Amino acid sequence: NILAMDASLDQPQVVFGLPIRNARLARLTRRVLIIAVLIAVLSLIPVIMGLSSGGTSLLGAAFALLLALLVPCCGYLGAKQNDSNLTACFCCCNLLGGCANIVVLILGYLALSTLRYLENCEPNSPIAEQCPPAEQWAKLCPELSAEACWEKLDSKLPGVQASFVTGAVFHIPSILLQCLGFCWGNQLYKELQQGTVLVQPLPYPTAVHVTQAQPAQALQGRV
Repeated sequence: NILAMDASLDQPQVVFGLPIRNARLARLTRRVLIIAVLIAVLSLIPVIMGLSSGGTSLLGAAFALLLALLVPCCGYLGAKQNDSNLTACFCCCNLLGGCANIVVLILGYLALSTLRYLENCEPNSPIAEQCPPAEQWAKLCPELSAEACWEKLDSKLPGVQASFVTGAVFHIPSILLQCLGFCWGNQLYKELQQGTVLVQPLPYPTAVHVTQAQPAQALQGRV
């Protein structure tokens, strides 16, 4: 029984086709690769939507697809080849991607808040003290009157609001996943930096040749 338990513990766990003997590292690698796949899927959804609606060209979609699959490939190959550089690339891409998504959300919120603020500042209506003066309208729309500028900005409010809500639906989960990908990927990177070998080749069974005794040899043995 003890030998059977030792043999079961020595059996590697296969994670996305990668044999890993250490159970803790196998769980960590599985988390990293699952996060990488989920990030890639979330990145592909807007590309597919833009391509189907005609808002994205085929070349742009192909480039976005390449970028979306680049990060998971770094994580997978880094674990498969025990390469800390690829794992570091995976971590940095998740960190930069998370920061970029946060900046996009902040800019979108500022744009939406500005348009909502200007919505109540129609030039011909009684102007409150906090509304922009005529000079500010001239800076916002140099070629338009204050009334035309307000109408132009007010007409963009529904589209900006819809874009912000749609973007938040994709960006917020992406930020959470990228934060997890960075944290777990960083742990994997530190393990590789210490010289830990994640993936070890599976031992091939040794062929055993069995030679059967010939009838003449069997008779001689009996004699």
